[in-house]
Amino acid sequence: MELDPIKLNQWFTDKWKHGPCPVCETDLWTPLPRLGMVPNLNPTGPITTNVVPVLLVGCTNCGYTLQINAIAAGLLREADLTDELSKYSPIEEQTIEAGG
Repeated sequence: MELDPIKLNQWFTDKWKHGPCPVCETDLWTPLPRLGMVPNLNPTGPITTNVVPVLLVGCTNCGYTLQINAIAAGLLREADLTDELSKYSPIEEQTIEAGG
């Protein structure tokens, strides 16, 4: 899912204060234009298909990458995520019991 480049650049300019990369110690960060999706796992129940949309910010020198919740950062509305996910064919409901 593509992010609005103007909104992304504005967020990065206003909010990004990370400092040097913990791996290579350069300050060469760039946000990636597409969202990543992290599974939202329930440790006490079945694994589901719920996801958390994340902005990926990577070090262009070594590849170290950080994840930032795109909804909490104001880069994506939850309704837009729901609309985007509804475009895909549902996967047959399969669950894996936790610990099994």
